Amino acid sequence: FPDNTVSESLQRVPGVAGGYSYGVARDVIIRGLDPTRNSLQFNGNKAPATETQTRTTDLNGVLSNTVESIEIIKTLTPDRDADATGGIVNIITKSAQDPKAVLSGKALAGYNGLTRKSNYDLSAVFGQKKKKFGYLFGASYFKSTRGQDRIDISYADFDLNGASTRKPENITYEAFSIDRENLGLTVDLNYDAGKSTNLYLRSSYNKYYEFQYSGSISNSLGSWDSDKDISDISIYRDGRWRDYNRDILNINLGGKSVAGGFNIDYDLNYNKGVYDQPKYWNASFSQEDQAATPDFSNPSRPVLNFKDPSAFDLSKFTTRSYVNRHEKVNDIDGQGSFNAKRIFKIGTEKTAFVKAGARYRYKKNDRFRNYFNHVLKAGEDAFRLSDFTSGYRRKNFFDNVVDFHGFPDTKIMEENYQRETDKYEDDITYVRQNTDPDSYSGNEDLMAGYLMGGFNSKKWEITAGVRFERTSFNYKGNQVVLDETGKYVSTTKIDHHGDFSGFYPSLNVKFKLSPQTNLRAAVTRSLSRPNYYDLVPWQEIERRRKRINQGNPNLREENATNFDLLFEHYFSSIGLLSGGIFHKEVRDVLFDYSYLQDGGEFDQYRINTVSNGTKGNVTGFELAWQQQFTFLPGWLNGFGVYANYSYIRSKLTIPFMETKRDIALPDMRPHVGNFSLTYEKY
Repeated sequence: FPDNTVSESLQRVPGVAGGYSYGVARDVIIRGLDPTRNSLQFNGNKAPATETQTRTTDLNGVLSNTVESIEIIKTLTPDRDADATGGIVNIITKSAQDPKAVLSGKALAGYNGLTRKSNYDLSAVFGQKKKKFGYLFGASYFKSTRGQDRIDISYADFDLNGASTRKPENITYEAFSIDRENLGLTVDLNYDAGKSTNLYLRSSYNKYYEFQYSGSISNSLGSWDSDKDISDISIYRDGRWRDYNRDILNINLGGKSVAGGFNIDYDLNYNKGVYDQPKYWNASFSQEDQAATPDFSNPSRPVLNFKDPSAFDLSKFTTRSYVNRHEKVNDIDGQGSFNAKRIFKIGTEKTAFVKAGARYRYKKNDRFRNYFNHVLKAGEDAFRLSDFTSGYRRKNFFDNVVDFHGFPDTKIMEENYQRETDKYEDDITYVRQNTDPDSYSGNEDLMAGYLMGGFNSKKWEITAGVRFERTSFNYKGNQVVLDETGKYVSTTKIDHHGDFSGFYPSLNVKFKLSPQTNLRAAVTRSLSRPNYYDLVPWQEIERRRKRINQGNPNLREENATNFDLLFEHYFSSIGLLSGGIFHKEVRDVLFDYSYLQDGGEFDQYRINTVSNGTKGNVTGFELAWQQQFTFLPGWLNGFGVYANYSYIRSKLTIPFMETKRDIALPDMRPHVGNFSLTYEKY
């Protein structure tokens, strides 16, 4: 399929949906559970995070051209990491196996009519398995441009002709231009060190870069005097310049051996994930006291006909400040694993096996955030938009409901700040309130071990065992205090050490109804760890508002019991028909919790945090049909079909409420489906 990224490819799998960012699939949602409850791996090792607060990895930064195959594992066995209540996505990078030299590549070009820019997709792979030594080198580059136009309308109640009437309160016209670049590099070296040992060195690097510019015209409608007249309108013209990148580096050194009747594999792994936003400049220019006649003949595309031409005069729009933001997150870990398996023959048609292994992972996660609000000093003339106007324009914006141009060029404003720093002062409250609570550092240790066994016969395959995992962590955060007037007072360092552990048994059974038909069943336990930021001991104390926002280092991991039943039938020709049901019981679900403090220094303060305590469940079924129509005559047997459908229902019980309340889990997709008609013959 013509999928550019791994996230696009994964959407074709039964029970898998995608979360989108500006038209591009980014997150993977498995069986209704959001990305924080799934596990992403490279070659069987946990991938680093590329998000700012969570453990998730942005998959639109991983190009499909760099990948050999993708495993979707929905029922766990003890030799798999337990932190995958939804499932595991295991990305297997390309490797050298062909004894003949292989050179492949592609070059594609396209054009985006909205942004009026070109797209490019380039890749090349060269490799060979020559006697004992194999090598493979791959490179991929993808450049795309995207645009988005939108109109947002919010409503409020207004006093109109003596009656409360719901009318638009704000109308915003906004457009984005987004340039994206992906670079993927892959290296695989392997060596057969004798008949029973294969050693390998694998590395992959994926870089995702994005530049955004957006402009918006926001109209705050102060007073509806009648259905045809609006007054006290404030107009805001905003411009934003932002660039950031997400990097994933993965290095594996390991091997597989046969010794003393045991199949042994061993692996050392280094991962580094980076989120880096070096530039984020935002400015908002405004003017007030405008009046207009509204036109809602098309309710989704409202028009404001301003009565005074000064509403379009850019010299009338002013500001005294602009925002400059920097943010960087590093997620680095080193891990090692060892597994040994022994197979025993029982008669002529039966076998059994015993397998044991262990894993250790040390992780560092650091986040640095630095937000500035550069404000002109008293006595300095305000900025006028006419002096800082960008060339950004969108032609034919929703059939020209507004002349879409006239936005601040925040790059010029940044250059002005660098030249004339002495004219500015920073809003220290803004800086400390938006920087210190969100900056932290920490580390985690994971130790895991398992023991499992299995029995295979002509009809049965049974696998059972137990896994133990212990995670210890130490995070350092900041406590920020604002006084009764809302001004910054102080920042205090806080650190906390904690741990959680548990046993995770599983049972997987496969019964062969016929050589081509199987029935599978599984009962497993799994976990989901709290997000990094949720474990950080940070606090933001606002005495004026009597409010405290904070993390919760005392959080526990979520635990789930999972039940699966699947039927599958393989056609004599190429194809598969399958269907199954699943159910998950999740305990200690993490949720946003807000309550009033009773007693103590912060009596009657509103506390906003994350907590355990609630429970939930997920139930659903999956159907899939994949077949090549080889039974058709002539050229028609080149046709094939790929189709699947999943229905998912979830319930989350909200605790600490007088009246019981159930809601759906976050990011739920109750209906997920795909249908593709293919042709492959000549």
